[in-house]
Amino acid sequence: MKKISCVISALNEGPRIENVLGVVSNHPLIDEVIVVDDGSYDDSPSFIKSKYPWIRLIKHRINRGFPAAVNMGARSARYKLL
Repeated sequence: MKKISCVISALNEGPRIENVLGVVSNHPLIDEVIVVDDGSYDDSPSFIKSKYPWIRLIKHRINRGFPAAVNMGARSARYKLL
């Protein structure tokens, strides 16, 4: 079976992202989860790292927009299927 990467763009999501990460990190078809923090100025990165240490977190220092965040995640993915 082919491996699948899931890319999520996040901006100032804090604990609200927990519902999404809980579902995708436990999904049987998803082998890798990448969150691209697109310049958040809240506690999103620290929340993700503390609650979901197995998720790959990529941080943009400034907001570059959704397309740039998804592109960064796709380029960083280990698997071809997204």
